[in-house]
Amino acid sequence: MANVTTITRHAFLSPGHSSWSVWTADGSRAFTNPGNSHRVLESLAYALDQMVTEGWQLQQIFTDQGAPTLVVLSREETTSV
Repeated sequence: MANVTTITRHAFLSPGHSSWSVWTADGSRAFTNPGNSHRVLESLAYALDQMVTEGWQLQQIFTDQGAPTLVVLSREETTSV
C-alpha cells in the first residue's frame, strides 16, 4: 500500500505583453484577459481568478514603483509515494 503525503507546490506569475505567464515545475502558460481591456491590473485580476479556480492561493505580490512585477502562489497537493 502506497503512502500518501501532502506537498506544497509553488507557482509564479510574471507580466508579459498583454498577458501574465504562470510558471510551475510543470512548465509555463499564458493568461490573456478575454475582455476588451488588456491593461496590467485587469489582466492580473483575470490570471489570479483562473489560478484561484485551480486551487492556488495568493502568497505575495512584488511591485516596482507600484506596478506588479511578480506574484507568488502556492497550493497543497496529495501524492502517493
